[in-house]
Amino acid sequence: MTSLERTAEVYSGGAYVYDGDGTLVKSVVGERVTYYVSTVYHRQETGSGSEVIKYYRLGSQQVAVRRSDGVQDVLEWVLSDH
Repeated sequence: MTSLERTAEVYSGGAYVYDGDGTLVKSVVGERVTYYVSTVYHRQETGSGSEVIKYYRLGSQQVAVRRSDGVQDVLEWVLSDH
């Protein structure tokens, strides 16, 4: 990961942190803090706990989302019929 060069731009009540390449690495909107570890792996934290979100892709199409809060692990398929 590159060093942080640009931080805390505020849009619509949220704060956003970008790395030196201009990639979003953190957002704070209300009480929700999201860390963008990669384009397919995010971690969200709120006052009540945290959740890891992983996106699964087949080529360029997203096909599933896995959400885990450390207790419950849920896999959701995101498929269309066309």
